[in-house]
Amino acid sequence: MNEEDDYLEINRESWNTSTEAHIHSDFYDLDVSKKNLVDTEQ
Repeated sequence: MNEEDDYLEINRESWNTSTEAHIHSDFYDLDVSKKNLVDTEQ
């Protein structure tokens, strides 16, 4: 693995951890966000 691969893997792990925390947060209404995404795709 080269230095860039290391960075990308560390960055991916960081985002995955952050995303998991936000998904379960009361701050975000994931169901509404998903609905809005679907509405904009039509």
